[in-house]
Amino acid sequence: MRWGRKVKQQRERLEEVEAALAEEKERERRVDAVASRIETSRHRNHFGEAIETAMGKRRHA
Repeated sequence: MRWGRKVKQQRERLEEVEAALAEEKERERRVDAVASRIETSRHRNHFGEAIETAMGKRRHA
């Protein structure tokens, strides 16, 4: 009986750890996606500012 209970507890702990690991992996995937979007936005904004600066200089030149 004791062995059965111990095995059951270990199996339950293992399932809890696997569930927590899956949640952490999903959280990391979402964070990576957001970081990627931020980086893309920053790049676009920088590029857009460079175009506006160039066009502004052309207008006034």
